[in-house]
Amino acid sequence: LSGNCPRCYNAPYPCIPCPKSTIEIHSKAFYSLKNLRILRLHSNSLQSIPSSWFKNIRNLKELDLSQNFLMKEIGDAQFLKFIPSLVGLDLSFNFELKMYSPSLNLSKTFSSLSNLETLRLRGYVFKELREGNLDPLLHLRKLKVLDLGTNFIKVADLGVFKEFPALKLIDLSVNKISPSSSENNFYGFCTNPRISVEQYNRQVLQEMHYFRYDEYGRSCRSKDKEAASYKSSVKEECLKYGATLDLSRNNIFFISPADFRGLDSLRCLNLSGNAISQTLNGSEFSYLTG
Repeated sequence: LSGNCPRCYNAPYPCIPCPKSTIEIHSKAFYSLKNLRILRLHSNSLQSIPSSWFKNIRNLKELDLSQNFLMKEIGDAQFLKFIPSLVGLDLSFNFELKMYSPSLNLSKTFSSLSNLETLRLRGYVFKELREGNLDPLLHLRKLKVLDLGTNFIKVADLGVFKEFPALKLIDLSVNKISPSSSENNFYGFCTNPRISVEQYNRQVLQEMHYFRYDEYGRSCRSKDKEAASYKSSVKEECLKYGATLDLSRNNIFFISPADFRGLDSLRCLNLSGNAISQTLNGSEFSYLTG
């Protein structure tokens, strides 16, 4: 049902918002679809998600709610309690216009997604990733992919990820993360004040439109048709080694060993596109030798 009431901000095509600002879906629209496995509601200008949609489709495996207006809903999300079988959830690009949140606010109901393997939260747009922000995900033992790319994150405490031993890919690509000011900086990587939001916005403008076509969908005339599934900037060869952290396309021009303290479970690290200026001798990664 994607694209029936498109979110027009940054749309690369002529786009007129819906007269009633959001798609209208009956509370029991999916009630008879007991065997539904995949539901895509991408780009429908949704502002809330009724629990009633999911009361009879408890075997749902994939849910795409990307590019709507669900920032507040992500902090409540009572509907998640009705879909414990969910394997993949995409909540990307639900940021509020002209709003830069201090941190990520996840509802406690995320903890009910015991079978979740992939969670994508690109484009929430928040300043700092700190201890406690990911607590609702701590008991999701099957979670393998956590995508926090393209969020304009300035401060990232990478130590929060040591509590997620099952993660195979942590994606922090295309953010504003810069090197810590000292080895004693509690928050690890922090912001580089010399780089303006305007400069950065030009860099990631192409990322802010998030329209995916289903591989079984109709053909599209656009020459820029995207792949059927999300493609990470990390090479498959890298992922085969084990737990992977993608910090590509940030502002990490200097690396301190302390920045990776507690991340000895990592087997692959992507630092591409950071304009690193220092001469590396290997000691910078001493905490990654586990």
